Amino acid sequence: MFSSFRNYLITFVISLVIFGLIGYFAVSFGLKSFVPDTIIGNGGYIETGIDTSSETTSSGDKPDFSAINGESFTMILIGTDYRPAVMNDYDVSTFTDGFPDPKRTIQADTIIIVRLDKEKGECMISAIPSNMSVMVDGVNTQLRELYSEKNLQFLIDKVSSVTGLKFDYYACIHIQDFINIIDKLGGFTFDVPVDMNYTDHKEGLTISIRKGTKWLDGATVAKMLRYRGYSDGNISRMNLAVNFLKSVLNYLTEPQFMSRAPELYKGVIDYTKTNLWVENLTAQLDLIYALPNFTYVDITYPGTTKMSGDVEYFEPQISAAIDTYFEYRKQY
Repeated sequence: MFSSFRNYLITFVISLVIFGLIGYFAVSFGLKSFVPDTIIGNGGYIETGIDTSSETTSSGDKPDFSAINGESFTMILIGTDYRPAVMNDYDVSTFTDGFPDPKRTIQADTIIIVRLDKEKGECMISAIPSNMSVMVDGVNTQLRELYSEKNLQFLIDKVSSVTGLKFDYYACIHIQDFINIIDKLGGFTFDVPVDMNYTDHKEGLTISIRKGTKWLDGATVAKMLRYRGYSDGNISRMNLAVNFLKSVLNYLTEPQFMSRAPELYKGVIDYTKTNLWVENLTAQLDLIYALPNFTYVDITYPGTTKMSGDVEYFEPQISAAIDTYFEYRKQY
């Protein structure tokens, strides 16, 4: 259960990067900061046939965004499980009884789509199951394995093919860089909801965090967000994820962060593979700052989680998914 990172951990990293960039430009251009009430909904995997979307709508009539600068865009956020500080078998193989052990590969464990739709006044967010079964070169494999088996662009293109969406921007980051970013921000004070204790020697993971309000560094935050030992399964973990993200966004809009934004921007952006550069962000900045007035829509990819032996995989319903995402396609 703990052997993979099927969670929203890296989503927070990307949020740090994006909102850090916004903070940087807010200092430069004097724009007001914001904190959306809701960024990520319940997410998770569900059976096909259940309504897969939910909305959080601001009170009153939907605002008219036509006068705001910026264009609708779609972005894919990818997080990998690369942890060279913990696992040292990425580049070499060891031999057992004359047979080589397979070397550890880097997997894309978190895949998130964000669509900021100016015309609809909506911010659509959708988690794509990284263990989705896909056909590549005539062989079934999992979506997350394409990062190493092929490359980042191939993975992005495959997600495009199973959603029908084209992506204007991408951002990719490793879990170790998430830890580094949190540390660059100085860590966070957060109310840990339960005692967290878990050990997995194979994965090099030991979690020992006491309940209560405390200061957390990057490594501790990563462990807290990876913890799955709740009595209600995934529900409490996702609630924790949303609460932590809100605390991060609150911090990123405080005056002390804004004053450090140029310094932090230079460090944070180095950790991210992205094509969302200064010129792109400048053009989209007004639209991004209008986010508090957008309707937030959370879409879950339709399909079913299944088991094959001891391997869990997600069987997608691609036709249903393409229909679901159709209204969020950008007209080129």
